[in-house]
Amino acid sequence: MKKILFLALLLIPVFAFSQKDQRAKEILDDFSKKTKGYKTMYSEFSFTLENQQENIKDSHKGKITLKGRKYVLDLMGTVIYFNGKTKWTYLKEANEVNILEPKEGDGGVLDNPAKLFTIYDRDFKYKFKEETTLNRIPVFVIDLYPKSLAVTYTIVRFSFNQKTLEPVQIKYFSKDGNRYTLDIKKFDHDIAVGDDIFTFSAAKYPGVTVNDLR
Repeated sequence: MKKILFLALLLIPVFAFSQKDQRAKEILDDFSKKTKGYKTMYSEFSFTLENQQENIKDSHKGKITLKGRKYVLDLMGTVIYFNGKTKWTYLKEANEVNILEPKEGDGGVLDNPAKLFTIYDRDFKYKFKEETTLNRIPVFVIDLYPKSLAVTYTIVRFSFNQKTLEPVQIKYFSKDGNRYTLDIKKFDHDIAVGDDIFTFSAAKYPGVTVNDLR
């Protein structure tokens, strides 16, 4: 369940803006314009689930590489490969892989995490919250509020490095009292990445069980 909730956090269309907050709009526009120019992106991050009422705090490390619509995401014992057409979900502990061919637009940005950095829509209102310091980095903090009452969260909070506009932290406030925090430890772009890394290779995983669900 935590894994599903995290993926929802990572892949939702977080840069879909509609509310007229000029300062927030300028920052979000500049960030989106900047990332649209990147040929590739790579990020290492920590993901933390917290629930203060139940005294829960659980953290995991992850990483993601993106190139256009292609990506590979490694988190919580699962590696997801997507080569632009086919998606492989590899479960490390079970040595098992599920294969799908997602349709364009299925699940919002589930078939393209790069949209995390670029998408524009009308699903959110947004507001500039503050300038502050996070992990010794001066940041701009912007809150996004979903227009739909049917979603499972109330706020998605973004913190951007004031100098580079690179993401420093994404915090997701769930209606069930859980908070999910994505702390960006490393963010690179325009690195050399071969297309082969986005395709699952069974030869690298002896004895893997393949479930072809196409």
